Amino acid sequence: MGQRGHSYVDNWQGLEVMYHVSPMLTSEEHRRLVGNDIALLFFVEPDTHLNLEGLSGLGTVGQVYAAVQPVGDMWRMSFFSNSAIGEHGPPPSSTHVTLATLKDMTLTRLFNGLVMTIYSGSVSRLWYTPRSEFIQNIITNFPPLNPKELKAAQKQRQEEATQQLVIKVIAGRRLNNKGASLVEMSVTVNLRDSSAMEERKSKVSTKHRTKGVGSVAPVWNHEFSFLVSEYDLTFSDVEILCYRNTSEFCGAIVLNCKDLQQQTANGHKLQWYELQKQTPEDHLVAGDLLLLFEMPSTSEV
Repeated sequence: MGQRGHSYVDNWQGLEVMYHVSPMLTSEEHRRLVGNDIALLFFVEPDTHLNLEGLSGLGTVGQVYAAVQPVGDMWRMSFFSNSAIGEHGPPPSSTHVTLATLKDMTLTRLFNGLVMTIYSGSVSRLWYTPRSEFIQNIITNFPPLNPKELKAAQKQRQEEATQQLVIKVIAGRRLNNKGASLVEMSVTVNLRDSSAMEERKSKVSTKHRTKGVGSVAPVWNHEFSFLVSEYDLTFSDVEILCYRNTSEFCGAIVLNCKDLQQQTANGHKLQWYELQKQTPEDHLVAGDLLLLFEMPSTSEV
């Protein structure tokens, strides 16, 4: 802020609040900082009055205001705002309050007023126009890849894939067999790009024919493996799909590759995972799969 300038930062209700202390700022700092503050707090000396005529000199950015004044050991407060700002609370106390109550009520009122400015036509441009321009710049500078560029990017990622991801589908429990006495349960494992740039081809399903009434507990003990790149670890998910008799969907498990990398840093991860629905109409979904994940280093492969 410069040698003569001062600002103070405080944490309140999980929010970071910065105070630009006007009397401690140079004229240039006052113009840059206080002149661009939407919420303004005035300290009124005892036995004096706030001169509202001086507000015009603060510019047009300020929209919500609070004034506080000491009265002995207690404090009085008042709030006002630009006429375009919608109603917001809390209302000021009709009696004098303690310093702790003053802080909570004043900051709550200023914060609520700050939120309401987003819906004010005179101020919303300060929020939305820069944001829309920023998003438009991203769209302009990073257009979608055409098919040729996408294919080249996929090839580069395959060449960079040096880390092995091992997924072992061990068994299932309480899987829904739809009342049949003999069913064939299968699983398919996909490495899916969560950025929607592409979806990698899945590994071949493994099947297990099993008997049961009401539910079944197949045992697969089948291992899948993928070579993954840093991009895959950042943007890809492992998707395990379970089917009854090849085509009847029985649930899915989706896990983030980066999370799996962290969870297997000191060895493998063995856990039962609950099968999830993909749509509300997936009435066959029930039960869990026992999965083991490993990410051995390149030297171990």
